Amino acid sequence: MNIKKGKVLIRLEHEAQKRNLTYLGNANKKRYKIYQFNECGHKKIMLPEAVRTRKEIPCEICIEIKQNELIKDAGLELVKKGKEGKNTYKIKSCGHLKEIAWKEVKNKHFKCQICFKEKLEREAKQAGLKIIGSGKSGRYRRYKFIKCKHIDEFQLIHVRNKEITCKQCHENEIKKIAKKNNLQYLGKASKKTLDSHLYRKFKFNECGHDQEIRIDHLKEGWFICNTCEKTSLDKPSKIYLLEITVNKFSYLKLGYAKNINTRIKTYRLDKKAIVKRIKIINISTGREAKIIENDIHKRLKKIRINPTKMKQYMYDGFNECYNIDKKELLIDEVNMVG
Repeated sequence: MNIKKGKVLIRLEHEAQKRNLTYLGNANKKRYKIYQFNECGHKKIMLPEAVRTRKEIPCEICIEIKQNELIKDAGLELVKKGKEGKNTYKIKSCGHLKEIAWKEVKNKHFKCQICFKEKLEREAKQAGLKIIGSGKSGRYRRYKFIKCKHIDEFQLIHVRNKEITCKQCHENEIKKIAKKNNLQYLGKASKKTLDSHLYRKFKFNECGHDQEIRIDHLKEGWFICNTCEKTSLDKPSKIYLLEITVNKFSYLKLGYAKNINTRIKTYRLDKKAIVKRIKIINISTGREAKIIENDIHKRLKKIRINPTKMKQYMYDGFNECYNIDKKELLIDEVNMVG
């Protein structure tokens, strides 16, 4: 070995050592050399210039081993290498093929579109729906209701949780209930508030007044015409005494109203509640009836049932209730009015 070749060899070995490599000798390819990674023992053919100047010198064999481990850990099997960093993989859980970017493989951020589509179709069927197209974004789909054939767009999560309803059928049901209650359906609530979707606008056929009523109150019959209620003090009214029984608990309710049936609805009693009319006295005006009712309640204030207790039985009117053993006393009070 001449001096020149000896200096070149020393330089190559020194450069390799600085990069944690071992210089092994010449490769079959002109100007290329064989190096060995000291850390893993794998060999690599490179130009000396690359060893000298590259910031990083990766071991392709180690990279491939690591990639294969990540592919296996992601539940995939490499089928075909593709372009632009996307390869075709076989998803082991279902056997379907999918083109996936390496970043998605590495982060396990992928899903089988075939299985996903089948899953959405199953969820739709369980909710009484059929998918008919894409929605405004990936989180939405357009559906047709199997029963009524109406079409609407829903979020996937709402269909999955069966938190969906046919808006057209819902509005039709509201119209039917309104008709049964002698109301005319006018449309959605005019005021745009957080709970405006819970209300609809109606016209009372009897008096002609318009009013926004909660849908659940409409269904339960818990509503009156607020306009008429304000003017009821000048119209004929009634003092009434009721015996109400809810879950084996009986109590007395004294009050006044133009329409007793309508007033009872506002109590929102249990559906199984039994209401008996013990005494009813006609009064010339609501104003006079209110005065009479207040006088009776003032006299009997000390024997009234605690309103806190009565709230569990009545939504409204719980301030003027009495124990059933006070029935004769209440009847005498009402008779004095007549």
